[in-house]
Amino acid sequence: MKVIFIRDVKGLGRKNEVKEVSDGYVRNFLLPRGFVKLASNAALAELKTKAISDEKHLEALRAKVRKLETDIEKVPLVFYLKVGDHDEVFGSVTVKEIEEKLKNDYPAVRDEDFEIKTERPLKTLGEHDVEIDFGRGVTGKIKVLIEKA
Repeated sequence: MKVIFIRDVKGLGRKNEVKEVSDGYVRNFLLPRGFVKLASNAALAELKTKAISDEKHLEALRAKVRKLETDIEKVPLVFYLKVGDHDEVFGSVTVKEIEEKLKNDYPAVRDEDFEIKTERPLKTLGEHDVEIDFGRGVTGKIKVLIEKA
């Protein structure tokens, strides 16, 4: 039986994928739990229009990320930390602080879900390259500048 997956089912199919699955498994397990819907002509047409819409949204998101990267290349995110007599930094810049400043300074990404990827909080003065991940394969790099307060 041909079905469209509504959500990911481990070992069987991913969301929005169309697959042929045995009739009994569909009737007794997948349909009652809401994992799939039958692949009728109307459902397939709806899936196609949704895929086109998703692709347009992804392209718009990629354009936002490219613009964000060029804007931040010109003016990086700047954080000020207290520094001791021998340039030892007191404190750090966390992922949460970077996310908040990015959302405040760049309204274009305020409505988007993204994740800042750093191995650990930033604790040294100078410029740092930080990866930003918007999901669905859309990533970018931003510059974070840490200066003396």
